[in-house]
Amino acid sequence: MNVPSFIIDVFTRPPKEGTETILYIALSPKLTNISGKYFEDCKEQKSSKISYDENLQQQLWLRTWQDLRPWLNNNEYNRLIEY
Repeated sequence: MNVPSFIIDVFTRPPKEGTETILYIALSPKLTNISGKYFEDCKEQKSSKISYDENLQQQLWLRTWQDLRPWLNNNEYNRLIEY
């Protein structure tokens, strides 16, 4: 499948730009006590509206652990699925 380069440019970033926010969050002393926030371009942002849908959050949680099931023992799986 050939994707036009202008589309790729809109949805991708060079590696340096792509890692900037991740490194900022991981290494910035200013964010030591910050958790559960969404960052974009090194700035805290409100995440998308769909991310606040608690039903979808629960579905994602269950699906994630179901997909990881083959790599977990029964004790780990039961503890996480009940969370």
